[in-house]
Amino acid sequence: MTDDSALTLNMAVAYQLELRRIQIGMTHPEIAEAAHLSTPAVERYLGGTQDIPLPAFSSIASALGVSPLDIFARAQRGMHG
Repeated sequence: MTDDSALTLNMAVAYQLELRRIQIGMTHPEIAEAAHLSTPAVERYLGGTQDIPLPAFSSIASALGVSPLDIFARAQRGMHG
């Protein structure tokens, strides 16, 4: 995976997490509390401005009630389709 494709994948994952957040009506502070992260970190991750570490990705997905695998699959489909 090139650096560009990793960046694109990170942004696609962030987009899918943010889309899920909007769909279920959670705020960034609510996600941060549920995922045991800071609100600014959640905003950076979901805004695609900072890579999402795997533990944070898993925690955020759980807070959003979706599996990390599902988010990852949606992100890949979004990149290729």
